[in-house]
Amino acid sequence: MAWHRKYWDAVEHFYWEPSHLGLASINQGRWGDDPKLIQLPRSLIKNGGTIYTRAGTSKSNRIRVRGLEETLNHTFDITFAIAPDAVLAEILCRPLGILDAGPFQSIGREVSERYGWGDANVTQQDGFFVSPTSALGVELKLGATTSPIQVLKYLALMVLEEKHSGPKEQLGLLYVTPAKTSDEVFKQCGADATGLM
Repeated sequence: MAWHRKYWDAVEHFYWEPSHLGLASINQGRWGDDPKLIQLPRSLIKNGGTIYTRAGTSKSNRIRVRGLEETLNHTFDITFAIAPDAVLAEILCRPLGILDAGPFQSIGREVSERYGWGDANVTQQDGFFVSPTSALGVELKLGATTSPIQVLKYLALMVLEEKHSGPKEQLGLLYVTPAKTSDEVFKQCGADATGLM
């Protein structure tokens, strides 16, 4: 089975076994006696008070999840985390004029720990890669528009990375987008046609 199918197999597994994600089940014996209502003691609802239930079938969930930007980001992240440095240098660095053979490190959700944010979910970058001499952000925009905030997110990550591991000779932000011209993306980011803000 191809590796990306293994990812979807794992997503399907978590649909059927949500307890593996830390979600607790509440068996019917605790629902109360009313035949039309489910009544639960408040003590069963922890960490924010949210109750989840499956909203559709496994098949409808599979279709919905495959259309989410987050799952595209996961696939992108895994792909480039296991790709050889030469692939990152060619596909991600070269379009920005960054000449760097690596070694590259893909930084994902561990940014909170790396930069000392604790458990805070401060940012969800699509791709962030660092080497001894470079820091590169990758933003996937296949359907949604972008904003100056997203540019600032990557700039903040680059500043924090330099603080963490030392100055970088090359910094870059690559947008993967269906926009017909870069002017469209620059305008959404609050920049002019040259990319300057």
